[in-house]
Amino acid sequence: MRLRFALTLGILLLPSWFAVAQPPPARTQVTVIVHDGQGAPIPQAQVMVHDMGDPDFHAPWQLVGLTAADGRCVVEKLPEGVYDLRVEATGFAVHWQREIRVEGGKPVELRVVLPRVGAIRGRLLLPDGQPAAERELAVRFDRNTPGQSFLGDATANTDAEGNFRLPLEPGEHDLAVRLAGVGYALLPKFTVETGRDLAVGDVTLVRFATITGSVRSQSTGQPLAGVKVQRSYFGNSLFSMRPLDPVKTDAPGRFTMDDLWAGEWMIVAAAADYARKAAEGTVKVGSGETVEGVTIALERACTLTVRVVDADGNPVRNAEAWLYWEGKRPVDADGRVSFEGLTPGKLKVTAGAPDWASMKRDVQLAEGETTEVTLSLTLRGGTIRGTVRNALTGAPLKDVLIGVMEDAVELEFGQQTRFDVWIKPFIGQWGPAEFRLHRWRSQEHLEATTAADGTYTLSHVAAGEYTVCAIADGYINETVESTRVKENATTTVDFGLAAR
Repeated sequence: MRLRFALTLGILLLPSWFAVAQPPPARTQVTVIVHDGQGAPIPQAQVMVHDMGDPDFHAPWQLVGLTAADGRCVVEKLPEGVYDLRVEATGFAVHWQREIRVEGGKPVELRVVLPRVGAIRGRLLLPDGQPAAERELAVRFDRNTPGQSFLGDATANTDAEGNFRLPLEPGEHDLAVRLAGVGYALLPKFTVETGRDLAVGDVTLVRFATITGSVRSQSTGQPLAGVKVQRSYFGNSLFSMRPLDPVKTDAPGRFTMDDLWAGEWMIVAAAADYARKAAEGTVKVGSGETVEGVTIALERACTLTVRVVDADGNPVRNAEAWLYWEGKRPVDADGRVSFEGLTPGKLKVTAGAPDWASMKRDVQLAEGETTEVTLSLTLRGGTIRGTVRNALTGAPLKDVLIGVMEDAVELEFGQQTRFDVWIKPFIGQWGPAEFRLHRWRSQEHLEATTAADGTYTLSHVAAGEYTVCAIADGYINETVESTRVKENATTTVDFGLAAR
């Protein structure tokens, strides 16, 4: 017993010792040297990095330093990883560099050349041909320089004669100009050169298009006030990639969109307690035109509650349910998950979990009601079966514990380790109770006990490669490594245990 206790305590302490013994993560000196196109150093350039290993893709860029008078920025201790680099300086184009590897504590030196920005200049005219004097323009541009396609926004101001100047990075651009309450203009495919102004001449605005309509309740026919109405454009990416802010319906349920460009629009209405709905088809409108009478009838939103269980009605751990438009959602401890704000009608819900076969079901949702559905999953995988006998006499052995462990297991300490380093050397010393204590994998279907005739069966074992253990008090434990289990197939593993 003392030996078992010592071994058990040692196993519990090994992972902690291993964690302490590991060397700290390596940090690396990274030097960024920034010059202009003529080789002159650029001081006060901002050097920023983004860790590509950050699970938050939209995490902000991290400012790691500014360049000195000689154009150098030295980052003393950057942790190992893969980074994106961004360098900015006033009057210069932004530099982007992807997938810079920092590893092994080896110093990294990066040389960056920032070209000076160029500009376009011209005169902005109103639809009637008069100069748009003293106005602020909203500008959206798409830079199509090879390898650096980028959609951005900027502003520019006109003088008393309508003249404007807009700094832009070198490269090929598409550009859209918008003047609030008036109209818009497109400047397709022009090229800006480093440090030079490109004269584009007169830019004449065309008037915005207008779409009006109303939103009502499908069931009562009454107008709905305060409904958000959004519009999405089908066409030029300058317009479609960043939608306009929504408008709201007034007391009689009416809405007006008077800042649209020519083309096809999808109009969608959304309100609390109602399902989102789009107007039938798309709405096509020309410059300066008005399309009236767009009507959207909203239905009360539905809720779908899904419970995911096994064949015995017990909740399935780590299960997910998903709808086509709503994506996947994990279930709670009771196996339940809810989808709210759904549109009435027929839809398909799917549920699944690791090691379980997924299941689909069609569900009919009624307006304003909550529908509950239960999906019963079945385990998938293969089967391991065999017989355990006394190695000397050949007699079957009853109540032998058969356990299955993956070659790589996850310890309760949260560390990944190797089976043959931490587990294998001690299995031979364990009894059934100690094996259960240290299995570190809680799926009951990976454990069985032999019957009176010495046979056992392990069903629904996920396809993969395992070590199978036979453990019994009074006998020397035995393991069979690299046991391969295939989907919908049976693998036989027999044991002959020798008495201690």
